[in-house]
Amino acid sequence: NGAVIANVDIATDTITTSAPHGLITGDAVQFSNSGGSLPSPLAAGVNYFVGFVSVTQLNVYASRANALNSTGVIDLT
Repeated sequence: NGAVIANVDIATDTITTSAPHGLITGDAVQFSNSGGSLPSPLAAGVNYFVGFVSVTQLNVYASRANALNSTGVIDLT
C-alpha cells in the first residue's frame, strides 16, 4: 500500500509506519528501499507476512502460518 517505515523498535521487533498501513494479520508484504536501508534481516522484494499490532504498527513473519499463530516474529536489528 506504499506505507513508509517511520521507526523500528528492535526491542519489540515492531515496525511503525508514517500513516495507517491498512494491513491485517496474515497479509503478505514486500519491502523496498528508496534511499535508506531496510531493518536487518529484511530484504527487498521478499514476501513477508504481517502481524497486526495497531493501525500504524506491525510485526513481520517469514510465513503466513507464523503470523496467524503469532510465533516466530522476525528479530529486527
